Amino acid sequence: MYRLLTGVAFMMVMVTSSHAITIEQSSPIEAPTIDSLSISNPAVIRDSQLQEIVKLIQAGRQQEANVQIARILARRPKDKDALELAGISLMMMKNFKAAEEAFQRLVALPPVKAEVITKYGVTKILNGDLKMGEKLLRQVVQVTPEDHLANRYLGWLADRAGDTRQAIYYLEKLPSARAAGLRDFHLALARNYKQVQSYKSIIDLLSPVLADDKLDNSALTTRAALYLTLSYAATGDAIKSRQWVASLKPLIADNPLNLFQLEMGLAEVTKDTRAAQKAVRELLEKVPGAEAYARFELARVHLLAGEVIKAVDEYETALKSVDEADTANILKVMIPVLLGESMNEYAIGVLERATRKYPNNDDFLYGLADLQLTSGRVQASQVTLAALIERPQPYPPALLLGGKVARAEKDYAAASRYLRQYIDLDPTDESAWIALAGIHFDQNDIPQAIETLKQAVEVNPTKAILEYELGTLYQAAGKLDMANKRYEAALSLNGDYLAAMDNLASNLLDLNQDIKRARALAGKVYAELPDTPYIQDLWGWALYRSGDLKNAKVTLQKAAMGITDSGRADYHLALALRDLGDKETAKKHFKLALDKGLSAPLKSEVEAAMKAEK
Repeated sequence: MYRLLTGVAFMMVMVTSSHAITIEQSSPIEAPTIDSLSISNPAVIRDSQLQEIVKLIQAGRQQEANVQIARILARRPKDKDALELAGISLMMMKNFKAAEEAFQRLVALPPVKAEVITKYGVTKILNGDLKMGEKLLRQVVQVTPEDHLANRYLGWLADRAGDTRQAIYYLEKLPSARAAGLRDFHLALARNYKQVQSYKSIIDLLSPVLADDKLDNSALTTRAALYLTLSYAATGDAIKSRQWVASLKPLIADNPLNLFQLEMGLAEVTKDTRAAQKAVRELLEKVPGAEAYARFELARVHLLAGEVIKAVDEYETALKSVDEADTANILKVMIPVLLGESMNEYAIGVLERATRKYPNNDDFLYGLADLQLTSGRVQASQVTLAALIERPQPYPPALLLGGKVARAEKDYAAASRYLRQYIDLDPTDESAWIALAGIHFDQNDIPQAIETLKQAVEVNPTKAILEYELGTLYQAAGKLDMANKRYEAALSLNGDYLAAMDNLASNLLDLNQDIKRARALAGKVYAELPDTPYIQDLWGWALYRSGDLKNAKVTLQKAAMGITDSGRADYHLALALRDLGDKETAKKHFKLALDKGLSAPLKSEVEAAMKAEK
């Protein structure tokens, strides 16, 4: 059968008869080429023995190079130049484990060059440690933002994760096709441009190195030619599009799958559903086993044309003939489409059918439970979750969701049990700790809620959100000094944590303490959210406390107009008006503050201020 691959779209596997044009599929990770592992170390260039080793590596004679490197390291085990060449040679041999060990030894010998960290990070990625590899490469581009090798692999990681914007950001830093010749990363960049419909960028990228009368049958060229053909069609250049179609078709004529890619691609960019249906019919006449794949692609064209029901019909047809893995791939696209059209009940039915067909698929069951819950079918969701929880090895996400559902239903015993089980399995998930503390908070047991989050912080000392949430609990308990310490701790872990800045600034202003710092924090929050009434109130309050009464008045007037469920902004505005001498308008806003509602302490302050004005 024809496998649907995960990604932005699901494409056919490569076929053996000729090059399949899988333009939507992210490229597999590749080992770097020798030209990308720039050997520019001045010490190497000056040393004749090391230069001989470089020539051997560049000539593909790695075994001979390794012998000479081994002799140097036998005499000088910490020779940094030899270790770097060893790592490069081993990378060329695709012995990435040994290469990683060589670079690991090298980074332990400071000072370490950025390009060495790059190569170490790349070997980490090639050996499967994507997280650490990405961390190392991000460190590199902060220092040397134009490092081509680091940007290539960061672009690949972003592409793999479906982060189109980040992929474009990194891939655009690589040499152009005109400068470097057509390379695989240019196709990766073109694919991501296509995802954001930046067709002119594709033309600018590929047209300098491709001519419709000079195409060859290589996979790289045919894929690039297809992107260019589709881009001309998408930008309305029908003449060039026809010219490229005429040049490309003979190269792929022996493969109906490639022809389908071309015809369907043209239909997609022009939103021509009739042409798409014709392409499907022609493909199925030649390759009947490709129906699920063809229907999936046709559904995408219907969606682009705004024909949601027709797209859903095609997904349904595709689901009838695929296996479990491809059922999951189709559902990943189909369910969001249905939810986007508020077809929740239909989506639930689709998932119920999938769970009946594949009763042991935990992901399908969990997806059903989650959708039932968000659709208001709480009891049905609990029944589905029970099937995942009440087994010898519970499905961990079901414990977390089950705990949250039980909390919402005020079944606190079950909620605590589920969340404790989940935390035992994954103590690093801050959302579980916060939900567990929330159970105690719901029952007005703030001290126990605080103790729960203190445990969470001990286990997860680097998570700013836990410090912040702990601060909110201290604030709810009226312990503002303790709350402020936790907000400060959150900001020490994440200097851009706006919620922590907001609460800390507000508390300092209310306490009339450290006004300079409070104003600085409030200013940062206001710069990010200048149109939010509650943030306008914060900034206006900071201006008032700083003595800038006129600007405080202007800002607080905006805030008071936008806030209807709290009188806090009106209270602050009344103070500014009073101090500016407009006592009549101040009285009006003191009264509005009481009418809109205030906390007990603020209510007392307003009443005292009003009495003082009589």
